Amino acid sequence: MNKFIFLFLSLISGYLEIGFVLFGINSGFSIFFILLLCFAYQLGNLFSKPIILKKNMIISFALCSFICFICYYYVINLTWLLPLGLFFASGVIQNLRSVAKSNINLFTKRFFRVLGFLLASLFLIEIVIALAFILILLSLVMFLPNNTDRIESFKLRRLSGVILFHQFHYFTYSYFMLIILMQSLNYTSSVIHKNLFITVVFSLGWLTYILVPLFLSNKHPAKNFVRGHLFLSILLFLLYAVQNSIFVIVLWILTGVGGGTVVCINKINSKELELSEDTLILSENIGHAGGVFIGMCVYFITENIKAPIFLSSIFAFVAMVLMLKYTKKEIFHEI
Repeated sequence: MNKFIFLFLSLISGYLEIGFVLFGINSGFSIFFILLLCFAYQLGNLFSKPIILKKNMIISFALCSFICFICYYYVINLTWLLPLGLFFASGVIQNLRSVAKSNINLFTKRFFRVLGFLLASLFLIEIVIALAFILILLSLVMFLPNNTDRIESFKLRRLSGVILFHQFHYFTYSYFMLIILMQSLNYTSSVIHKNLFITVVFSLGWLTYILVPLFLSNKHPAKNFVRGHLFLSILLFLLYAVQNSIFVIVLWILTGVGGGTVVCINKINSKELELSEDTLILSENIGHAGGVFIGMCVYFITENIKAPIFLSSIFAFVAMVLMLKYTKKEIFHEI
């Protein structure tokens, strides 16, 4: 049962993450507000790492999410209820996922996330309300440890820096790509067709991302990471520079090839044992929220929708340099 719940939560997390971006675009929200929705989702991801909640708080979060969406749709059309509701929903999902976590391989976990991205083309607030209600039920019926609310400490270690900059590179620019591609589409197309096109392209990028680890050798993970992120940095710079929509799509899909080498961090850590599993997740979650926030700031300052892509190229390069510094003896020996 826990396996089913975990995969279901993975699916709806993908649905909400991309669905709200598409909903914001189609509703004519400002770019900054769309990014605020993304930031609210990623802030919710900080539960349960580094913020661990007890059962009563998880139930309260689920109720608050449901109330926010109900009020937005049926009572008062106040847009600020959306990021608030999404923040609470994301927090519940992450807490429940941490409890339901079972021995599921990485490919299966990511596959259900991608399935959620694809289903986001059918995004409706009514479905979100139904999902929020399901989260309430799950919070009530699942066995949740009634631990005391606490915040885990975060110690920045060398490998944490590699993880942070890898996550920064992706979340600084990824949501902007959805907006850029949507703007390039024919405005006479139906909303469902535009949404489907965007989610398919987005999912293809993730498909390359989740397939790459299947072809990576367990030997020389540091070298694979460095090669992948150098390739990634170059692709992102080209993505920033080109204007042709077809080239943009191809380059975006190919970025998954370089980004997929992130699994090498886990391989290195399993050997070095520098970071615990909790610290790995914590580093990733901070990178998620931090990346979106950085992207928002860059856009706010430059008012250039492609500026975050340029910065993400730099972040991918920094992640590569940090990995070189962390494992320089191993890499020079391999060379």
